[in-house]
Order: sequence, then C-alpha cells, then structure tokens
Amino acid sequence: MINPFTTKFEEVMLQFLAMQGKKQGNKLLEHRIVLMHEEMAELSQVLCKFARGKANLDNHTDIYNLMQEIADVFVVIYPIIKLFGINDEDIATTMVDKVNRAIVRMEGM
Repeated sequence: MINPFTTKFEEVMLQFLAMQGKKQGNKLLEHRIVLMHEEMAELSQVLCKFARGKANLDNHTDIYNLMQEIADVFVVIYPIIKLFGINDEDIATTMVDKVNRAIVRMEGM
C-alpha cells in the first residue's frame, strides 16, 4: 500500500509549507494550485508515453521517470490538502468510498 503521508513526510512538508508561507504570504495557495497544474501535466505526459508505446514497463529509466512525476504530484498536493484544512483520514475515507462505488458499478455490469 502506498502511503506517502507518513509522519516524517508530514513533518517535512509542514516545515516546507511554513517556510514557503513566510516567503509568499497570501499568494501561497494560488502558487500551489498553479504548480499542481504543472505537475499533473508532466505526469500526464509521462503516462501518455506509456499509452503510445514510447515508454516501457520493462525500462528502468521509464519507470524511474514515472515514479519521479508521481512523487512530484504527491509533494505538491499535500500542502494543498493542508491549506484547505482537510485531514488525511477524510481523504483516505473518501478514497475508499470512491473505490467501493466503482466496485458496485462494476458488479452491476
């Protein structure tokens, strides 16, 4: 199970967010949202390479690049979660609910 939101990760990210907040003030959320768009676009580009056959699951470099982009998205989304005051447990519960709804839809097919 992937759980990037470990205690150590949270400590480091909250420290980073505090430092960034001092530097950017009330523009912090806006900056993080723009950055999120950029990182999701980069992840999308890497995933499209796999879909088009230009990247390969057996190629360690391709997998490494994918892993880097996934990590970038996690690193950018976590401060956004915190800036909106959402807690990790609510995110986890929502994710489980969404997967359960998908299972129910698939069972009905």
